[in-house]
Amino acid sequence: MAFSGIGTSGILGTYGSRYFANLGINAYSIVDPFLPVPPRGMENTLAIILSVSGETIQMIKQTEDFKRYGAKVLSITNDEKSTIAQMADYNISYYMPVVSGGKEVDLNLTTQVPVITLIELLAHQVYKQI
Repeated sequence: MAFSGIGTSGILGTYGSRYFANLGINAYSIVDPFLPVPPRGMENTLAIILSVSGETIQMIKQTEDFKRYGAKVLSITNDEKSTIAQMADYNISYYMPVVSGGKEVDLNLTTQVPVITLIELLAHQVYKQI
């Protein structure tokens, strides 16, 4: 299982991989969007792509690569109509109001509480299955 995201989504990916690992499930996180996806060995991998907008160019490219090399993709986005959500094999959207930071700085302050909840719920469901 591979988690990937940029910024706050990347940090939550690291949290997700640690949470799954705590339950004995093999998981890692990718916080560098330019890290190449390995072309072999993805057939048994679930890539969990975290993106509030679902429109980040680097994450779209990474999603394409995961799919090209045989991984299944689960996206967790704020909008089921986003590019990443549409590309994914599975999508969970949480529909929280988009909150931006100051006028001079491009900040996304949209709450990530639903993402944490979804990660933990998914982890417990997987743990029950094994």
